[in-house]
Amino acid sequence: MPANQPGRAWRDDATGTDSIPVFRASFVTSRPPSGSIASAKPRPRLTTLAGIVIAAGLIWRVMQYALGLPVWGDEAFVGVNFLMRDFAGMIKPLVYGQICPLFFMWGELAVSRVLGYSEWALRLLPFLVGLAGLALFIRFARHVLPRTAALMAIAIFASSYFIVRHAAEIKPYSGDLLVSLGLIALAVAVAEHPRSWVRWAGLILLAGAGIWSSYPSMFVGGAVGLYLTARLIRMGFPKGFLAGWLLFGLVLIGNAAWMYFAYAKPHAAQAADVFELASWQRAFPPTDRPWTIPFWLLYIHTGYLFAYPQGGHPPGSIITLLLFLVGAWRLYRKDRDLLLLLIAPFVLTFIAAALHAYPYGGSARVAQHLAPPICLLAGLGLSVLLRAGLRNRRLRLGLTVATIVFTVIPVAGIARAIIQPYKSEEVYRRRQAVESLVEQTGPADRWVLFNSIDRNDYAPWLGDWRGIGAQFLFDVMRFAPVEVRYSPPPDSVQRPPDGTLWLFVYYAKRDDKEKMVPFSDEQLEAYLGNISARLGPPQREEVVFVDRKKAGGEKKESLIIYRWPAKDGPVSADSGSG
Repeated sequence: MPANQPGRAWRDDATGTDSIPVFRASFVTSRPPSGSIASAKPRPRLTTLAGIVIAAGLIWRVMQYALGLPVWGDEAFVGVNFLMRDFAGMIKPLVYGQICPLFFMWGELAVSRVLGYSEWALRLLPFLVGLAGLALFIRFARHVLPRTAALMAIAIFASSYFIVRHAAEIKPYSGDLLVSLGLIALAVAVAEHPRSWVRWAGLILLAGAGIWSSYPSMFVGGAVGLYLTARLIRMGFPKGFLAGWLLFGLVLIGNAAWMYFAYAKPHAAQAADVFELASWQRAFPPTDRPWTIPFWLLYIHTGYLFAYPQGGHPPGSIITLLLFLVGAWRLYRKDRDLLLLLIAPFVLTFIAAALHAYPYGGSARVAQHLAPPICLLAGLGLSVLLRAGLRNRRLRLGLTVATIVFTVIPVAGIARAIIQPYKSEEVYRRRQAVESLVEQTGPADRWVLFNSIDRNDYAPWLGDWRGIGAQFLFDVMRFAPVEVRYSPPPDSVQRPPDGTLWLFVYYAKRDDKEKMVPFSDEQLEAYLGNISARLGPPQREEVVFVDRKKAGGEKKESLIIYRWPAKDGPVSADSGSG
């Protein structure tokens, strides 16, 4: 079978056998025919190793979801929309200028209407999508790679922290990975059986729906188009393939244009300040200084973009990058069309970054659509190096050691999540503060939030502080046991007839370098003075989340609580702070 024909089996130097397509057989449970080469003695060893690393990765994913870590700022930005909007409202620019695909928002809203707003309910959809991504990656890796390479690729994917983390967050990133992987897998399936209209239909439907489920899927869809074009030319323009190719292109381009002008463009305009964030600016190539682009590329590709299974700030991911390059070189010699399919999403994402339309790396979350190609080629590269340095029994020992290492990562991840069941201590404190308020509130009480959620002239806007106040607002909205008024005019604030009036002030000041809008003490004094003139002096309490002073400035976050008890209750000027 020619090297560039999809579906060809590679010779696996580790076992002396051929890889088995697993669109028809499971990686762990498949049993080749008795007497076949694939049923040789080494096969059970690879199956056992694969089963161990897959089980570890699966348990890690389940534990990360089951622990129900408190929602943090970035998740809360999205979560408040489910409490404030209906299905039609999701089409409009989102609260806090969030940029999320429509189908993800609709899916999350549907789940929340049925199951509520707990961490488990709102993370259920990303979790299930993450499990589907793991299952599909296992099948696809076994389909296109030799056994040892597939084992290493699966091990990297299953033990990757960012893949696990983003499958347990109220964000669309796990969907980016699944749609990307689905498009790549279906493109290969179509190229293998170009006359199968079932496969063509699956690819075309995913191209249409994927655009509304994952923004970066358009880059992967473009890569699929290039791959299919290469296959079309190589096959001599057969009519059936040409018709499917044309229909795929029309659906992809038509849906991308429709989605952009009808949905994404208004949302991006509302979130224009996101593109000014330092994390996004670092992810745009310095086209105004082209001589620095090679250094920028090295910086980006040794950072969070390639943080699989682990990595971080440059050059923390340099080993994965080197393995990726070795795998790409190996695939270039074996199947250049498949290499084009895996590399083209990087090129198209880079072009979008050069136009300041989408970041290229900078963080793992915005590049989940590139995670499958990275894990596939890094796994292939690792297997090439293992085969080059080890032979026969030593190779088997090397694979066993590598599997143990990749299994330790999920075990360590599980232990860390159990020991610290929150993203940061500040996140935990915010959640605890709201829960404490809920316990102290009586049925006749009323809550008032001073900070504005809609911009006004007399209170600071929470959106100016990005995620640090969003979590508090989200927890107030979903946990409040009584009526809540959000930044009402001070003249309209009254004590309930038989209950306590609670006024919450989310106070935040940050270093100037973070470019946060400073908290307005004057606005608070005027607002509080208006209410106190009518209701008397309140009780005051402060719960501090962060309080650090450095040479560069102050960093403080706290919740200030004012209370006006029922008319027959005690009133003191200050109950202290804590």
